[in-house]
Amino acid sequence: MEDLEAGDPRRVGRYRIVSRLGSGGMGRVYLGRSPSGRGVAVKVVRPELADDADFRRRFAREVSAARRVTGFFTAAVVDADPDGSPPWLATAFVPGRSLEAAIRAGGPWGERPVLALAAGLAEALEAIHGVGVIHRDLKPSNVLLAEDGPRVIDFGISVAAEASVLTRTGMIVGTPGFMSPEQLTGKPVGPASDVFSLGAVLGYTATGANPFGTGSAHALNFRAVYEEPELGDLPPGLAVIRRCLAKDPDQRPAVGELLDQLAAAIAEGDADGDERTAVLRAVRESTWPPAAAPGPAHGTASARAEQQRLLASALRALLRHRAAVQEQRRVAAAELRSLSARRAAAAEVAATAAEVAAAAPAPVPAPQPPPQRPRPPRRQPPTPTQRPTRRGALRTLLGAASVVAIGGGGALAWRAFAPEDSGETRAARWDIAPGGALSPPAVAGETVYFGDEGGFLHAVNAASGEERWTFPTGGGVAEPVVAGGVVLVAGGNGILYAVDAASGVERWSFPLNGEAAPALVAGGDAYVSVRDVGVLALGTESARERWTVPAGGAMTPVAAVGLIHVPTSDGLVALHPATGERRWTFASTAAATPAAATGGVVCYATAGPDALLYAVDASTGEERWSFRLDGDTAVSAPVAVDGAVYVGGAALCALDAATGDVRWERSPGAAASPAAVDGAVLVPDAEGRLRALDAEDGGPLWSFTGGDAPLRRPATDGGTAYATSEDGRVYGVPLA
Repeated sequence: MEDLEAGDPRRVGRYRIVSRLGSGGMGRVYLGRSPSGRGVAVKVVRPELADDADFRRRFAREVSAARRVTGFFTAAVVDADPDGSPPWLATAFVPGRSLEAAIRAGGPWGERPVLALAAGLAEALEAIHGVGVIHRDLKPSNVLLAEDGPRVIDFGISVAAEASVLTRTGMIVGTPGFMSPEQLTGKPVGPASDVFSLGAVLGYTATGANPFGTGSAHALNFRAVYEEPELGDLPPGLAVIRRCLAKDPDQRPAVGELLDQLAAAIAEGDADGDERTAVLRAVRESTWPPAAAPGPAHGTASARAEQQRLLASALRALLRHRAAVQEQRRVAAAELRSLSARRAAAAEVAATAAEVAAAAPAPVPAPQPPPQRPRPPRRQPPTPTQRPTRRGALRTLLGAASVVAIGGGGALAWRAFAPEDSGETRAARWDIAPGGALSPPAVAGETVYFGDEGGFLHAVNAASGEERWTFPTGGGVAEPVVAGGVVLVAGGNGILYAVDAASGVERWSFPLNGEAAPALVAGGDAYVSVRDVGVLALGTESARERWTVPAGGAMTPVAAVGLIHVPTSDGLVALHPATGERRWTFASTAAATPAAATGGVVCYATAGPDALLYAVDASTGEERWSFRLDGDTAVSAPVAVDGAVYVGGAALCALDAATGDVRWERSPGAAASPAAVDGAVLVPDAEGRLRALDAEDGGPLWSFTGGDAPLRRPATDGGTAYATSEDGRVYGVPLA
């Protein structure tokens, strides 16, 4: 799921907001928790719509209508405030992916699963129409697949039947390819319109494609009104789909009649042929989502790969357009900065020339020998009780003119550098612009993997940046983890996907039912921390759940000395990898970062004004040492390698992992977590720079400047550093 960002609410009405599920035309949708812990989907109206008096009146009517909708296959409205600032609507939360995501990932379904889906959706429409409501926007993304059957969601643009004239002249409410001809031609809209949309949804499910093809909205709408749908050779039991898509509303079956026809078709495949129980049994016995339809046209991995290839091709075309626009903006901004710099330089030269011309010459005094000053004594490393805080060290450092070095024989070394002291300047070997905020990358073999805010996992060539494949993850900026030829990524829909690293084809998926941190893969198992659930252990080959341990605020685990170490709201917890048995707990305030391990020590940081970096013995859970951090500054996740721990914040600090002694400290620090490789520490910052520092003393080696957006934690493969940015760019920067 998507992380909360600045401006996102922490509470709506009586609901605590947990995470953002996505966005729509009306506003943002959040996962909320009631005081009793029940999950709800909270839709918050966009400010510009909330300020529209006509929209508020319409929204109030829709809420009143939606409250009357009940039924097993609908997501009931549980609360709303049409007069709020902004207005909002809460419905029961349905854990599960959308029908659209299921078809994209797994391909079309077979006859019986489509019939079971049709029966559930028809029953949902019967409940909706029974209280005088027309949905008006039934489409695959508005159908969620829970474990016990489908749910129709989003009555955000549905209105009571008697209020269907509410829409303004020329305004069309709905989605191209799923709207009825009467919606598109301005004729009266009734229950038959939703039956047409149901037929389009079922056709999409049975064939894997929109019955009215692809293209612009105008082309889709024209075909829906004047051309017959493309459905191929449907099985006899699915002939009802064609009747639902009749152009004349009077020729379509009513919902009650449709349910009877579906019951008869389902009962033909049952042993007892009892139509009264056939529909219920078909829904209950189905797996949601079911397996793809059999046969070479639908069920093979190559067919799914081809579907994903076509989707990726369309996505690349859109991203190329976005990249071109972003590149134009970047060039224009660079030209503006260059012009401003030239003007400032010219003004400075003119001012200096005027000062020189006005100044009278003065005699130059004879040089004098420098005064003899006693050499200061060598400074010893601080004792644990005298260990400086990061804030105090920074105040001392920033008062120095350039570099202060106190060293030799294991002594403490502090460094403060001017901003321009960044070593040689480096250029990228390649850069691409997929667009949108991007996750930190992962690299394996010759491929770089990263997620985007649109809900896609990308795989690109590590040598050139050329895209290899994309995979839909259901929204959110998902950070991938690569191990054993599989990419693990938690989608914005609360599902963990295992994707083949070479082909981009889904191997398996597992519902996490919550927002998840990036997984840890160790010993053939994946360990995943899920908000409000705890830590799960899954087999990476088949997604078989091995155990679940409740743990509040759990973050990405780390493996050390044969145990799994998890930072939680209670401190650091060590679990047995095979059973989940808790071996020990190191109590502290809530963890603020994931953990890092080196040399039998596990390190993690806490938050708040008394923030500390803890080092805990990985075997016993005893504290080795702690280091006070600057509580006014966000702290990055620590990185531990080769007996050193690096943590970023107001400054980047290098500590000895065994003793906690400070090796060096560098200002400014890291905006994101640093990375360590081949004797260097790679530090991304908020101004689009990636700096390489000497791991021994923190001295500058080289720097790279991308755009103006902050960079994420880089990934390396020994010869290249790969960095992503918040404005949708990816850079491949040479390490040597």
